[in-house]
Amino acid sequence: MFADAVTPLWTGERGGEGRLLLTARGVAPVEARRWKLEPGEEHPSHPHQAGAVETVSVTRAG
Repeated sequence: MFADAVTPLWTGERGGEGRLLLTARGVAPVEARRWKLEPGEEHPSHPHQAGAVETVSVTRAG
């Protein structure tokens, strides 16, 4: 599946977007998301549960 085929969960005022690509439940739940933020955009979020691990990979277009 291509990420663009998934409906955005968030759309920014300048064209950014957030999409949930994968969810796996279990003892160690996993979510894979793709975020695209345009200059000047931000997306505040709520804190994760204690013990949660978040891995971020940042790429720059252009």
